[in-house]
Amino acid sequence: MATGGDIQVLVVGGGAGGLSLAAFLQRAGLDPVVVERTDALDPPGTVELRPEAVRLLTRLGVGREVREAGAAVTTWTRRRPDGTVAERLDADREVGLLAIEYADLLGALRTVVADGSVHRGVRLRSLDARRGSVAVEFANGVREQFDAVVGADGPRSRTRELLGGPDPVFCGTTSIALPLPDDVDLDGAGEVWTTDGAVFRAVPTGDGVAAWLTVPTTVPDQRAPDADALAELCPAIEWLLPAAVDAADAGELWWADDFRVPSATWGDGRVALLGDAGHARHRLTGAGATLAIEDAAVLADELGDSADPPAARIADYAARRRSRLDDPAGDTDPAAPLAGVESELASRHPSIPARRGAHLASAFGEGSRGFAGEQFEE
Repeated sequence: MATGGDIQVLVVGGGAGGLSLAAFLQRAGLDPVVVERTDALDPPGTVELRPEAVRLLTRLGVGREVREAGAAVTTWTRRRPDGTVAERLDADREVGLLAIEYADLLGALRTVVADGSVHRGVRLRSLDARRGSVAVEFANGVREQFDAVVGADGPRSRTRELLGGPDPVFCGTTSIALPLPDDVDLDGAGEVWTTDGAVFRAVPTGDGVAAWLTVPTTVPDQRAPDADALAELCPAIEWLLPAAVDAADAGELWWADDFRVPSATWGDGRVALLGDAGHARHRLTGAGATLAIEDAAVLADELGDSADPPAARIADYAARRRSRLDDPAGDTDPAAPLAGVESELASRHPSIPARRGAHLASAFGEGSRGFAGEQFEE
């Protein structure tokens, strides 16, 4: 390593991408500072990690912990609303995807980030990168100088906003995390896509089953006031959803409006963007956490092992990642699993991506049974 250990890096955002970056930077000999605007230690939700993300987490020393906390998904089915199987993927390897509670993933990453590196409840107010370093002011009035700043602060990134990057775009859908009864025995993961644009997913995790309902909405921040209103969001789906609605308290559910960033933004000069801050896609792609962890590994490699100025290192990071983000899961092949229903949904609701089938097929392996879209009946 040349002068990499001499630069001071601020990481804005303490999610999977920000913590992964901090861990990789520390392994490269740097001492980053991480600021996270929220105080929450256990955010809700489940993420799907592709095998390449698990390999990177293994390099950080948390691969075993992540695998033990999550569940290996080796079978994925697309079901009709009545529960019968329309298409199925079986992985041609030990793991297709690893489903893990987001809080468990962050907990694992915190074990390999140095104590005192993460500061919670700290908001970014302004930054100025015009004088050979980045002058940062936080909401509490504290001012600091850094050699490089990395925004890993999600689709509504304050860092991207300060750079003058594009505003996030509401996708026209809202996703709701739903409970499932403890006695649900799920054979792999599954999805139901309806012709009106709703998607219901159920995925095994280390602690049971996680379920999500994504429904079209005209404006963000809409919530069902009670269980009856929740049931009316998608009355056609019979597979597992009625039991989930019966077990739900509408007032306590976690709702997340779906946003995307309309063009990939990598940063400017000494300020870089990582994960959803730079290239958020619809939640249904299932690739967000994997891409953020990959971003972190590449950016840490550039920042920690080069004698070039920080701006040049960030430019090299952008060049290395651009091709990956242009096509994270391969073009949607008309013969790929789920492509037919996704193409139909995309024509009805362009905000819902048509790359879900390609993402799954790529993760499960091109030799996976069902890759050609064979039909299965229960």
